[in-house]
Formats: sequence, structure tokens, C-alpha cells
Amino acid sequence: MAISPFSVVASHVWIGGTFRPARVGVRDGVIDEVVPLASRYLPVGPPGDVGGEVYRLPEDTILLPGLVDPRVCADDAGRADGVRSATLAAAARGVTTIVDMPPASAPSPTSEEALRAARRTAAREAFVDVGFWGAAVPGNLGSLAALRRAGAFGFVCSLSPSGASPHLDADQVRSAMTEVAGLGSRLVVRGAPSAVDAVIDAVRDTGCRTHLAHLGDGGALSAVRAAKREGLPLTVEACRHELSSGAEEAPDGAGNRDLLWRGVLDGTIDAIVDDDVAGPRAGLSAMWTEAKRRRIPLSTLLPLFTTGPAAVAGLAGAGEIAVGRPANLTVFGPDRPTMAEDRARREVVGSPAGRALVGRFLHTWLHGATVFDATAAPSPRRTPRGQLLSAG
Repeated sequence: MAISPFSVVASHVWIGGTFRPARVGVRDGVIDEVVPLASRYLPVGPPGDVGGEVYRLPEDTILLPGLVDPRVCADDAGRADGVRSATLAAAARGVTTIVDMPPASAPSPTSEEALRAARRTAAREAFVDVGFWGAAVPGNLGSLAALRRAGAFGFVCSLSPSGASPHLDADQVRSAMTEVAGLGSRLVVRGAPSAVDAVIDAVRDTGCRTHLAHLGDGGALSAVRAAKREGLPLTVEACRHELSSGAEEAPDGAGNRDLLWRGVLDGTIDAIVDDDVAGPRAGLSAMWTEAKRRRIPLSTLLPLFTTGPAAVAGLAGAGEIAVGRPANLTVFGPDRPTMAEDRARREVVGSPAGRALVGRFLHTWLHGATVFDATAAPSPRRTPRGQLLSAG
């Protein structure tokens, strides 16, 4: 279906790592122009080549690129309803690009056939753009190239027993890194808090691009920080619940959280993810609530939800507002309370301690088409518009 061209004018548009007044023009699902403005209240300038309707955002809202989450469980063992619910939840939270990674308790694709089946389901049912991680397990080491050819963005392995997916021992992790490096891909390592130094040594020896998933130990960031200064191809994520404060916490929990926030502030942490199996729910809003409490500006957080996770997964151009990029955009009200549907009633979404969150998503476009509108009632007849992504 053809999408009419349009423009969005806002006082605060996230462009190149800063906020500025701008007009963003969209044509054929692609950002066709980005025009800086002296002020939102000045004339928006000539229509240029885009034309169409002009949307002026309220002064208390900002225009962001669609967020990126490299670790969402969207497939749910290949069930169509799992893909639909997870990707609809993503769109409602401003996320337009995800890379599916089942939780450690569920099986990940370990064969070309399994990955292609998951991709076929996503191609029919996804409301946002979806890519997939494959799994590196003892039984498929030496044959990961087939998963790569099937479109896997990289490979996930576990260092400790974690349910459905067999784990790798230290020697197998090194073998996997050597193989993955040879494919020009990347390895995601789970269950590494006590083995960060060993993983870093293996990265140094193999040159494998490696991502440390769910690193909840703030003390381990010192080794990660040093590895990055050394130039090793290492990235790391923190989970939202590790960074959010609660009403009742152990004293060491607060200290560990401070260490993790230091990693956010100095750039050691590359991405923040939600640890939810049913799709992202309150990631940016929860983090923004905590950041405001700590007097940390929103501009510090945004790279960890846009370009940072895009780099983790190798998604070139995702999480950016720039000419030629897909028109994946979202409108965020940073001072508006966050609301969510709760089947029977609407209620304020709280932190783990029950505190209300601030930061509400109002509208999300995917390739120039609306996939979420906070003012509209959900329709069961919505057409999935997500595109299936493959590793470059």
C-alpha cells in the first residue's frame, strides 16, 4: 500500500547525538529530508521535495529515531501470536527494530531449518523490523556458517547450564569464537559474570566480536573498560531492572547499581535492554525515571537505546534520523506519565517498587506508516508491516 509523503516538525529532534528544532520529511517510507530550523515557531521553510501533510509536535514532546533492542523474545517457539504480541508491544514502546533472542530457558535456533522457520513466521506476523540470533551449542560447532547463510545476525552461547540450550565449556567458547570470527560475525555470551576475564582473553586471542549479555556485576566493568581501551571488539549490555531502584534494597545492591550507572555515564555500557520474554515493556521510561532522579540528562541515555544496540547487532543505519534512513520514528513525551493497557483497566506502570514512571510514547512510524498511536484504540485488523532483516 502506498504511503503518502509527510513531514514532522518539532522543537526537539534527536539528530546526530543532539536535540535541535527540525523538519523531517518522509517519502516512500524513507527519510527524504532533514531541515534544521531556527525555532519551531518560525515558518517551516519551503516544502522541498516532500510535500504532503505537516505534523507539528506538541512542545512537551520530542521526535526520536525508532529505538533498537538487540535482545527481545519475539518468536516464542515460532508461534504467530507470540510474534504479533511481542512486536506490537515493541511498537508501543517506540521500538522499531528488534533482534530476536529467546530467553536462556527456551531453545534458540541451532539449525538452518529452525531459523528459516522462525523467519517465515516473523515475515507474516511482525509489526516491527525483526532479525534473529542463532545459537552456538556443542552440537553445531563447526557448522555455524549454515545459520549465517540463513540470515543470523550472530550467535548466542551460554557459559553455564541455562535450561533448554546446552552450554559451552571454556574450550568450546574459544572454538566458537574462532569460527565466528572467520565468518565475520559476532558472538553473544551469556552467563559470564564470573568469567569476564576469561572471555576477554579469548577475545584478545581470536579477534572475535563479542557481546556480554546481561552483565549485572558492576565490579566486572573495570575489566571491560580496560579491554575497550585496548581496542578489543567487545560490547556489553545492562538490564533495566539492574539499573532501576526499588523501595527496599540490600545495601550492596545500591552500590552495584551505582557502578553500573558509572558504566552508563562513561560509555562502557553499550546498550540497556529489558529482561522481559514477552517483548520490551518499559525500558526507556524506566531508565529515564531513574536518570531524572540522578540528574542525568536524557541525551546520555538515548545512545543506549538507539545507535548503541544497533552497533551491538551490526544494524547499520538503525537508530538514526538521517536522509536515506528508513522512516522509523517515534514521538516521546519525557515528562508525561506512562500508561499501559492491563486487560481490565488502565493503570500507571510502576517500577519494581511500584513507583510511577515518566516518559510516554505517543506515536510510532515504521517505514513511514503508523504502527502505534496512543490516541487510537487497538484494532485487531491491523496489518503487520515489519520487514525481515538479515545480516549484511
